[in-house]
Amino acid sequence: MAVATHLERRGAVYYWRRRLPDFLAERLKQRCVVVSLRTRELKPARYLAAQLDAAVEKMLVSSSVHWVTKEQLKDFFRRAFATHEEIIRRAAGISGGPSGLDSDRTLSVIQGWTFKIIAEQGTPAEVREEDRLAMASAGVSPADLATVVDAVRWHCSAERLSHMWQAIAKILAEVGAEPTSDNIMRAERLYARAQSEAAFKILPAETPEFDFGALVQEAQAAPPSIAWSVTEPARKPENGVGQRGTSISRATAVQHLGEYFGPSIVSSPAAEDAGRTKAVPVMDLAEALARDKEKRGEWTAKTKSQFLSICSLFDRFVREECSVNDLRHLEQSHLYAFDQFLLHTIGKSYGKSPSDLEASIAELKRKAAGLPAALRGLATGTLERHYTFLDQLLAQARLKGAKIAENLKFANFKPKGSGRARDERPIPDQTMIEPLFQQPVYQGCRSWDAPFEQGNDIYHRAAYFGPLFAYYQGMRREEFCGLMVADIMTVTKSGDHIAHIRVLDNDVRRLKNPQSRRFLPLHPELQRLGLIEYSQRIRDLGYDLLFPELRSPSSRSPLGDRYYDEWSKAKLPGRTAHPLRHAFNDELKQQRVSDEMRADMMGHGGKTETTERYANAFRLQTQAEDMQKIPILTSMIAPQPIRIVPWVAERQDAPWARKSRKKSSGMTEVI
Repeated sequence: MAVATHLERRGAVYYWRRRLPDFLAERLKQRCVVVSLRTRELKPARYLAAQLDAAVEKMLVSSSVHWVTKEQLKDFFRRAFATHEEIIRRAAGISGGPSGLDSDRTLSVIQGWTFKIIAEQGTPAEVREEDRLAMASAGVSPADLATVVDAVRWHCSAERLSHMWQAIAKILAEVGAEPTSDNIMRAERLYARAQSEAAFKILPAETPEFDFGALVQEAQAAPPSIAWSVTEPARKPENGVGQRGTSISRATAVQHLGEYFGPSIVSSPAAEDAGRTKAVPVMDLAEALARDKEKRGEWTAKTKSQFLSICSLFDRFVREECSVNDLRHLEQSHLYAFDQFLLHTIGKSYGKSPSDLEASIAELKRKAAGLPAALRGLATGTLERHYTFLDQLLAQARLKGAKIAENLKFANFKPKGSGRARDERPIPDQTMIEPLFQQPVYQGCRSWDAPFEQGNDIYHRAAYFGPLFAYYQGMRREEFCGLMVADIMTVTKSGDHIAHIRVLDNDVRRLKNPQSRRFLPLHPELQRLGLIEYSQRIRDLGYDLLFPELRSPSSRSPLGDRYYDEWSKAKLPGRTAHPLRHAFNDELKQQRVSDEMRADMMGHGGKTETTERYANAFRLQTQAEDMQKIPILTSMIAPQPIRIVPWVAERQDAPWARKSRKKSSGMTEVI
């Protein structure tokens, strides 16, 4: 069925079908030409068909009498091959140039593969995965493969294509063919094939230029007459080139040869040798990058530690599983193998045990082998963080001059989201949230360490105030778990008496991003339930952290982990802070609060220059008016006198703090 000019669909695939003119049909012995466009989409099919139509119309503008013949193309190939053969031999004979059979062979291999790829694909061309596999099978080193990638890109640039077409037009004229645009396009791949064949087959100092045995026989059979004469010394012409005896510097010769060989021959051989021999170990580069990031203030000590831990795992894997000790030797297959290891093999709990950081890959595999499939493979968010860090590592290697292909990156393995973002996680409604505030932690619990068992005690702590922060303030878990006493404020800098929260970076946690730094009015429900009085009591006890029970001197885990562990005992849907934060945003949206206001309160960035660069956040009083539109779900909770967790009130270490025994003194201490 025809769906556009010269376009038809067969089954689900689109084809371009064009009837040939009579003179062409008679010459080719066929009436039509049919090409599969290899697409099932109408829009790209129409575009491709239009491009083919334009090419045909351009070709038909010139009469067939001007078309290059097959015999002329054969002569064209012979001349192009001979030209490139001579260029290769002269390149090897440059004084001071790359010497030795290995250097010549390397250059020939690089040029051979470069022009082979261009000959197969035409221009523009790129190194495909099948090309990489073919080169690897032929013994091409990773460093040389990277050079081929650069050379293909260079030869397909607009400037180099113009130079190639000029050379093709010149040879076409020599063989008696009209150098029309369609003849040049017809000869383009043949020209690249001649370059490829010359590079592969003509290896100076290994491939003889002449049949010397035959030349000796000819000289003996018919000796040439030799007339001795004294010749005048060659005079240097005014332009300095083109006469016998003229001296051409190596720099000038190399510059001209670079037009053929590409940028690789122009660089200094000594520099290339140094680049080939100077290894780029993973951890040396990782530690240098981490130092730079920390010095610039881009990374905290925690971020630096995470980065080095991830790089250490990658380093162990490529060394032990792929025998790669140098980043320059990385290949796509190595990245794929590491992705499969993280996705299917390694245990989900990797990194929680200090021994994991020193274990070999074989030991990690044995440890994970006994786990069920559900406990193997890292979570999506963890994979994304790993690959973001490792791509920064590869980018740093490229900045330092290591030849690593640009398309070699971990972003290719990052999980791709499907569907709408709002569908990824259900937003709890009021019927799901209300049971949270009916728990014993609000109504009366058995004891401080049994907050979700019925009793008569109520303790003010993170487990008590946390859901209130998430639902009424829209704060992230680590944001409220890491609040300081000084962050609960009752007077603004301008002297206005407005209770508010200061959400800033501090010594115990950093915020997710710069826009997370904000000031929020304190919701009336948190004031009613005693947050300000609780903050003052904690301050009087000498604490800086608002919820000191979350911190243990023996643990470096995020403060929110302890909060989550406590609330997990409630075994209710929507108990974590993030669903409540979603509910905060959804409730305000249903009340028609602007997205700009919601972004300011939730710590999201603006979408435009107008909202982000040219405007401050909404004032506290304005925020407070919209924040009070959140439905009140805690009216059944009665205010109680402030009661602190006993061991916090006594300024003792957390009961769950790990203890160790000093070998030197035999005394037990909390660490």
